[in-house]
Amino acid sequence: MKIHQFYCFHDDTDSVSYYVHFSGSFCDNILRELNLYGCKILNLSKNTHIETMFDNLVNEFNIKKPFYNQSCQGIFLGILSAAARNKYYSSSDISHNQNSLVYRICNIMHERYNENISVSQYAKMANLSYGRFMHIFTETTGISPKQYLIRIRIDHAINMLYNTDLSISQISDLVGFSDRNYFSRIFKKHTGHSPRFYR
Repeated sequence: MKIHQFYCFHDDTDSVSYYVHFSGSFCDNILRELNLYGCKILNLSKNTHIETMFDNLVNEFNIKKPFYNQSCQGIFLGILSAAARNKYYSSSDISHNQNSLVYRICNIMHERYNENISVSQYAKMANLSYGRFMHIFTETTGISPKQYLIRIRIDHAINMLYNTDLSISQISDLVGFSDRNYFSRIFKKHTGHSPRFYR
């Protein structure tokens, strides 16, 4: 379309710019899914993670090892996802520190998924009120703390069903469900199948 692009930087800033040209309808779909469609310029501030991904993308493209095309696609989708997250968090009421706090709590959930820890206790670990913790956690992950924990437990249960000879009752206990019937109901609700399906 021959549209002129103009950029300027102040002398006292150490700026890095990346220019990406999109073509084809498939790109439109991805940009719409990530809520980036129509964005001309994204200011990502200092983001070494994205800079590293761009460097890896350029290296892959220049060296052209086997399957470089697929590798470039994967790296670039990662860049777009990171940019979409950055845009999302900069427009929401969740600060970077609160976002990091939720990730720390998520890590604790992954480590202690089989323990009987309530959402209120997780809120205390985050030094937040119950209501604020629920809001920030749900905004960051897309699901409630309880649903997040159930998902972790179900994933571990599926792994044990596939890879061990433990009974369903034993697995239920090991992943944090004391009631086998409740475990089976929750399991089927989340997977669409009973635990026996994975044996």
